[in-house]
Amino acid sequence: MVWKKGQSGNPNGRKKGELSYTEAIRKHIDPEYLAQQLAAQIADGNMDAIKYAYNRLEGTPAATLTLEGSEDRPLHVRRSERDWDVAAE
Repeated sequence: MVWKKGQSGNPNGRKKGELSYTEAIRKHIDPEYLAQQLAAQIADGNMDAIKYAYNRLEGTPAATLTLEGSEDRPLHVRRSERDWDVAAE
């Protein structure tokens, strides 16, 4: 479907007063509590929590796609990410 200039892609939209998903979470969960929970997970050495915090603070590392192939060989797709070494003190 082609939209006319100024036409909404969601004409009915969200109902007035209805909270978005993030607004609903913010209403029920204290951000300070979330930060404390994340910090505790990091202190316990939880690599998923460490990666999450790093990616939120510094940005997600760039991913690389390598495409290889020729007329007589099938196409192979290889995805690689930069690995992060985290040394515990």
